[in-house]
Amino acid sequence: MQLNEHTLGSKLSFDTIWAQRNSRQNTMSTPYRLVMTTCDSKDNAKHIAAHLVLNKLAACVNILPQLESIYMWQGEVTQSDEFKLLIKTKSALVNDVIEVIQTEHSYDVPEVQVIEITDGAQQYFNWMEEVLN
Repeated sequence: MQLNEHTLGSKLSFDTIWAQRNSRQNTMSTPYRLVMTTCDSKDNAKHIAAHLVLNKLAACVNILPQLESIYMWQGEVTQSDEFKLLIKTKSALVNDVIEVIQTEHSYDVPEVQVIEITDGAQQYFNWMEEVLN
């Protein structure tokens, strides 16, 4: 659905817009991934981020400000203040990114989650491709 003055003036439900978008993109896939981890200090987060970017393993790493995590560790509920890293990379580089996280991280068992990016701004993907090559 194209948005114009007529459609902007009408009430479009989120479900309708989402269903239309999904029907166009069910087969969409990209070679890009978002890798997430958390660090116990801003210094460790910056160290990992810089290592990944300097070695062309990530186009960009966002470090989200301090957040609180609650989890089980060694049989007890534990609370920690952490920093979240959002690492933008290519699927071909994911194993190298994970290796850097495991090597440079201060935790014995660092969080690593990989999310497939199925859609996004083509200009951003072009920039990522340029930076990572």
